Amino acid sequence: MSLTLNALSQYLRLVLIFISLVLLLQVWQGYTSYQTFKEFHQHLSLKSVTSTAREIDLLIDSHRRAVSLFVEQKSEMLASILAKRNSQLDISKFSSDIEKYFPFHLTYLIADTDGKIRFFHEEALVGDSCKAEISSYADNDHFKNPVFIHPGKRDDTEHFDVLVPLSDQGKEVGIFFVSFRLKALHRILAHGEVVGHQLLLVKQDDLSHIELTTDQGQHANYDCKTLVNGNKIFHSADIGNSRWTLIDVTDDSLFEKEVKRLVVQGVFIVGIFSLISWLVLRILRNEDLNYGKARELLVAVESERRRIAMDMHDQVLSELSHIARKTKQLKQSETLANDVNMIQYSLEQVTNSIRSIVNDLHPHFLDNLGLEAAILSYLEKNCSGDHSPKWHLNIDESVDYVLSRAQRFNLYKIILEAINNIQKHADCSQFSINISIGDGILELVILDNGKGFYASRIRTGFGLNNIETRARLLNAQTSWDKPGKLAGSQFSLIMKIHQE
Repeated sequence: MSLTLNALSQYLRLVLIFISLVLLLQVWQGYTSYQTFKEFHQHLSLKSVTSTAREIDLLIDSHRRAVSLFVEQKSEMLASILAKRNSQLDISKFSSDIEKYFPFHLTYLIADTDGKIRFFHEEALVGDSCKAEISSYADNDHFKNPVFIHPGKRDDTEHFDVLVPLSDQGKEVGIFFVSFRLKALHRILAHGEVVGHQLLLVKQDDLSHIELTTDQGQHANYDCKTLVNGNKIFHSADIGNSRWTLIDVTDDSLFEKEVKRLVVQGVFIVGIFSLISWLVLRILRNEDLNYGKARELLVAVESERRRIAMDMHDQVLSELSHIARKTKQLKQSETLANDVNMIQYSLEQVTNSIRSIVNDLHPHFLDNLGLEAAILSYLEKNCSGDHSPKWHLNIDESVDYVLSRAQRFNLYKIILEAINNIQKHADCSQFSINISIGDGILELVILDNGKGFYASRIRTGFGLNNIETRARLLNAQTSWDKPGKLAGSQFSLIMKIHQE
């Protein structure tokens, strides 16, 4: 029982160590995977912000160039409208040109150099912020004003303005103003976003004030400190010629989902490894228990056989010898001489039989003279008849020093089983037994020139099973082969040994 408990304790320690190593590996892999995931999204964020900010900057510049080019081509007409020299027909043609050149515009107007509006397309669409921007533009000598989003009375009227100076015959006479809807900006933001991220246009001087998002698609004139502070701002970039900063924020759920995925993956892998290791170690434990039971059984059997041999030698044989001596004394009587002779002969036969049994149970040659002497004695006794095959024995002289008593006995029994198989089934004229030792390996080879057989087809024999059982006790590997193209069979046993 103590052997089983010790083996169980060792297996449990192995399982715990193995699962701990797998768990540590999964923690390390999860950490590195999370860092890789984070670096990947940081890279995506940088590319998204950089490319989107460039597109917005190009959009603003293209709108400015388009308006400047229009003013340059239509300067005479614009100056006439400013001076109110045009007819209603001219104004209608001018409006159609605006529609053709600027399909996404909201409204347009013309102001003088002092910033006073002289011509409205739709006065209701020009709010106070637009008027203030026109006045600021006039006061700064038409310095290029930064773009920002103007709130409208309705969601679809929010816009940003583009202002350019108006000249007539080389003389500056006013300001031309066009406001544009936010559809193009919204499209650029939506195109630049990646999954799990959101692009926001915010004021440069107040990151908590969102100007435009892809979710709304319109100007968001409210404070959003909670949104910005509750998410991670990976990257940001100022937009040239504007009051905007483009920022990329990520939702916390993006990383929470990744952490959950890594945890579930780690638990699954650890569970699979735990199950596999438990099954494997259970199989090994069962093998060890079976091996331990077989070893204990054989040890008990050998111990009992040794006890029986000693009892028969010390008690039965001594008593029979005493009886034999007594019968000798009775031979002096002529009337009893024949009967005594018969009794004496029978006792001698019984004595010889008991000695043979004792020797078979536990050969005294094996303990007293060694393995080679025990095998040699068996061969001379059982394989020396006229019809017996010739044999050759070669055993390394160090075999008795490197093997324990139990190992010598099991090896002795294996050789005897092999010899018995050869005598019963091989139908050979000669066989050899060779035991060699080298490099920590003991190799036993028994070769005969008989008819041979396939061990894989004969697995029910008691002799072969006995050999395999004793080989497992020796932790040895066995094999039965045909020696090349020659007739006969070859039995091999290889086991590791400890040499001093």
